[in-house]
Amino acid sequence: MNKSYAVDPDQLQALVAREVNKKMLLIYVIFGLFALLFPVLTHFAAISFLPTILFALIGLLCYASIKNGTQNLAAALQITFTDNAVIKTHNKGDLDGLTKASMELNSMRHGQKFDCVIPFRKISNLEIDENGIKIYSTDADIFNDNGTIKIPKEIMDYSEILTYVKANPEIYKMQNY
Repeated sequence: MNKSYAVDPDQLQALVAREVNKKMLLIYVIFGLFALLFPVLTHFAAISFLPTILFALIGLLCYASIKNGTQNLAAALQITFTDNAVIKTHNKGDLDGLTKASMELNSMRHGQKFDCVIPFRKISNLEIDENGIKIYSTDADIFNDNGTIKIPKEIMDYSEILTYVKANPEIYKMQNY
């Protein structure tokens, strides 16, 4: 099978919403606690609501930035199945400058790789859940997702990919699917 898949434009917003909510959970908790605790700690003085408003604005800026980056990455995602590997790439021409810079920064700081090639001989495990398929290599890193390819259910022809993967359990090291 030599075929490439991209995210379905009609389902892009559903994928972005799910991924943004996952990424924003910690920010929601932190900024929510600060916004609630600051007025309590200052005994509801009139000035105490200014930092609360500031926390809310910073939270909104974080949300907008994460949503924009996630949307760019999702729109540029390409999953390719070849005769001997699964490849995840991002079409760099579809990314804006801020997302490209963020990708380079994460690569330098944390060693995170946004593009990934997993040869069939290096596949260690495959998981299928309600959000899609996750393929893990023997080199998978749980801290920065290197060596992991996530195929979202919003990708075009997802049912075709699912059928192909289930038809080849010896390649994808599947158990009980």
